[in-house]
Amino acid sequence: MGLADWVATVFGDGRREIYECRECGANLASEEDDCPYCGPTDVVQIELPG
Repeated sequence: MGLADWVATVFGDGRREIYECRECGANLASEEDDCPYCGPTDVVQIELPG
């Protein structure tokens, strides 16, 4: 997730969930199943209150 994506998430663009690698904590795009840093790992979906 780049800076622009993070800013859009914080300030609201309708997005209500983030995807994070359980291994290293990297934020991932919703369509990614593998972490670009750890490879295949467990990805968790976190729903944000709206």
